[in-house]
Amino acid sequence: MGCIIAFIVTLGANVGSFLNVVVHRVPRGESLVFGGSRCPACRAAIRWRHNVPVLGWLLLRGRCHDCQSPIACRYPIVEAMCATMVGVVASVELLSGGATLPGVAFVARRGGSDGLLFHTDWSLVAVCTVHCFLLVTLFAWALFDVEGHAVPRQWKALACGVMIAAVAISPLVWPNVQTALLPVGLVSGIGSWPAAGVWWRGLAVSGAGAG
Repeated sequence: MGCIIAFIVTLGANVGSFLNVVVHRVPRGESLVFGGSRCPACRAAIRWRHNVPVLGWLLLRGRCHDCQSPIACRYPIVEAMCATMVGVVASVELLSGGATLPGVAFVARRGGSDGLLFHTDWSLVAVCTVHCFLLVTLFAWALFDVEGHAVPRQWKALACGVMIAAVAISPLVWPNVQTALLPVGLVSGIGSWPAAGVWWRGLAVSGAGAG
């Protein structure tokens, strides 16, 4: 189980590293795909071993390897926070077999590393992925705000679209899963959508609110 948690935390740290790239490059109009990481001061390419989340910054002692300019501590903090968020959410939801989620969709699921590796419930993985996506997205928006930059409107539309699509599609693919995508307080209110065949009405209300 420890290896699984370590893998999830490492994945979260890498997501945090990508968020650092996003927050730095997007306001400057730089590509997120092309061009390697460089020191903002001397523009020297950052070596791969110095790009390892958190550890790279510690290895450099917070300074550029080439020009010795200080590297903001924000970078490892963001990576560590993202690793913690993704690690906690994924560990609690996946390793419990969904027992921590609202509704009854995952009551009989098998938890622990054995259940995750050898009896994988892909609907649970999908729900956990949506939750992590939402948390990381909100975290990214907060970082933009802290840096004094506006969040691109198309990104807001994309995030809202993904969440609405997740809630819309889940009753069709996994009829009992849609409540796990929503806050606990809303579960009792929308639990009858699929059963009554009117879940799309609630979806329309959600879409109107997002718009």
